[in-house]
Amino acid sequence: MEFLKVKSLEEARKLALERVQPVGEVEEIPTQEGLGRGLAEEVISPEDLPGFARAAMDGYAVRAADTFEATLEEPVVLRLVGEVKMGEEPSQELHQGEAAAIHTGGALPAGADAVVILEETELSSQGVHVFSPVAPGANVLAADEDLKRGERLLPSGHRLRAQDIGALLAVGITEVRVFRRVSVGVIS
Repeated sequence: MEFLKVKSLEEARKLALERVQPVGEVEEIPTQEGLGRGLAEEVISPEDLPGFARAAMDGYAVRAADTFEATLEEPVVLRLVGEVKMGEEPSQELHQGEAAAIHTGGALPAGADAVVILEETELSSQGVHVFSPVAPGANVLAADEDLKRGERLLPSGHRLRAQDIGALLAVGITEVRVFRRVSVGVIS
């Protein structure tokens, strides 16, 4: 009697998978509600991430050209005009002969194109003494270092994780197209 024959879990799973049709229905949902959902289409970044140049090291944001004459014997002295803290937008623009203290990850102020690391400087009442020249771009991470505009952020079919949701929101994507959830019932 087939009716009384009990199937193993593996047999039941195999039978179910043989009869399942892929769900093609797609819905658009708020990104923050997408945890565990499968993306119905690939996601392309609409902007650079993080979107601003930032310091790769603790030190002083400078105009590289201001440091070209710096040596151990004759350091260049730059006027300290402020500090850029992590997570804050710089409020001042750097001009010739100026420096701003900056922490790793801090946004480069306008006018700055390099960071002199702390170990190559000394702070005194006269200003920031720079003992070694830096090239433009030294110790700086580009505005698109993490992700470039137009680059694929996530592939179609990808199951969204918490870090994916964070990345989507970081580039301004507040809604995503996902496959509709399937409801399954098992009668035993």
